[in-house]
Amino acid sequence: KKYTHDVMNATPTQITQAAWDTVPNVPNIFWSFRIMVGCGFFFIFLFIIAFFFSIKGKWDKRWFLQLAFLSLPLPWVAAELGWFVAENGRQPWVIEGVLPTFLGTSSLTTGSLYISLLGFVILYGFLTLIEFYLMAKYIRLGPEYFDHSRSLEK
Repeated sequence: KKYTHDVMNATPTQITQAAWDTVPNVPNIFWSFRIMVGCGFFFIFLFIIAFFFSIKGKWDKRWFLQLAFLSLPLPWVAAELGWFVAENGRQPWVIEGVLPTFLGTSSLTTGSLYISLLGFVILYGFLTLIEFYLMAKYIRLGPEYFDHSRSLEK
């Protein structure tokens, strides 16, 4: 119905076009999935190294600390690639063979979307302010505040 209102009288060109719409963009999905899985194996590798260093008590390896620091955005990358694979891999169907994506869109108004987005921004902004306040408070108190072994010695 995307190409003609009367599907019984669809032309061969319209049928071919509709059939090709069911084929997802395979190279994008292929590489996104491989990079996501590669991130997962990298995390396993990083955990094994961290476990080994923790057993040996050698946390002062500069290369490992730099590698761990540079790896901080990788969970986000893996999650976004997983989302990309899930959303684009099922194209053009929301429900396979039943509901095509062009019919599965939301009926919300633009105003409703902006209001809900604003609500989330305000909520998470407030939670972020609380988090920064708590971090600053406990940083000002210093590590002595949490060192219970010293208080037992006194």
